[in-house]
Order: sequence, then structure tokens, then C-alpha cells
Amino acid sequence: MRQESDYFDSLEAAIIIGHKCQAVHRATAFVHERTEYGLTIWKGDVEIFDLKDHPTATTCYAWRYGDLDRSRIFTILGNKLINSAQKAVQAAVCTDQQPIKLIPPLANGLEHLRQQMERAIKIIRQVDIKSVDLVVAIDSTKQNHNKLHTRRN
Repeated sequence: MRQESDYFDSLEAAIIIGHKCQAVHRATAFVHERTEYGLTIWKGDVEIFDLKDHPTATTCYAWRYGDLDRSRIFTILGNKLINSAQKAVQAAVCTDQQPIKLIPPLANGLEHLRQQMERAIKIIRQVDIKSVDLVVAIDSTKQNHNKLHTRRN
């Protein structure tokens, strides 16, 4: 029970420090964010806090990601667009704050790869691309990339 209390205290402290307001825990929501192919991007509990004295937000979504030794706390303020724990996780993933952890069930992952290969082969056959043409296109792209990178430096 003490470990759970420490968890909530650490999230509350992150909100107080990061958003300069008081926070009261309201609820816990389980979020399982997946790709369109069913691969898990992120899965876990998100804590929902009511905010006091914040100038623009009344809700904050918070969670910890990682191991106990190396974890990071995320706090996302609620607004008109971010009005649920699910949307808070989506916002964190879309802004590259939340690391994506793909957890594909083996069968789904292999099926997804098989479908991608079939689509790629179909596209290559439709446009009648030859492997020599691909090699030339790749080399040309690398050269252009190197030229751009050299100019920037």
C-alpha cells in the first residue's frame, strides 16, 4: 500500500512543480493504445487529477513510464482536445514525449509483416520496377542527402 501511495505522491508532486497548482486524485483509467493493425503502442494506467488554481486547466492526466530505477513521469493538461486519459496518451505519443513500445503478439506481428510484403511486391509489379532501377534511385537519394547535409555544415 505504501508503494501505491508513493506513486500517487510522486505524480502529484510532478503536477505541483510542473504546472504550479494543487492536484487532487480523482480516478484511474486503463489505456491500451494500438495501431490500426492491432499492435500495442502503449498500455497502462493513467491517473486523473482535478486541478485547483490553474489558470487554464481543470484536469491533468499523469502516469509513470519505465522501471522503478529509470522511470519518467508524464503530466498532460486537459483541454478541449485532450478530454480523456486515452487522448492524453495519444498526445504524448504524437509529440514524441511518450516512448512507443510496440508489443506485437507474435502471430499478429508476423501477419502484419506478411501483408506489408505482399503490398510492396504488388506495387513493384504494378509499376514494373526493376532491381537495377531501385539501386540507382537509392544511390541518387543518398548522394542528394549527402549534398544537403554537407551544405548545412
